[in-house]
Amino acid sequence: MRRVALSGAKMTNIALKHDNLPALPKPDRRGRYPAEEFARVSLARDIIRSRREARLTQTELAKLAGIRQEILSRIESGKHKAAVRTIDSIEKALAKAVRREGLSE
Repeated sequence: MRRVALSGAKMTNIALKHDNLPALPKPDRRGRYPAEEFARVSLARDIIRSRREARLTQTELAKLAGIRQEILSRIESGKHKAAVRTIDSIEKALAKAVRREGLSE
């Protein structure tokens, strides 16, 4: 945290440590990443970013995708596998929400 003065007003700049996304796995001693875990976490991070960009809660996105909120939460944790059909439903719901809001993809 640091304090700065802007136009004479004192302001505090708070540095965020992270943006609440699941952490990417660490590489092994040879620099290789565990492929399955890396794929799960990368997918989770992409879904979270897209959901936030579309200004949707987990509950809203789950409803649009036709899945339970608990399923979406598990997928976004990066610790659970998801069926291709489920990911496809989420992707379509996100695309629809982005078009509806007039946001860029």
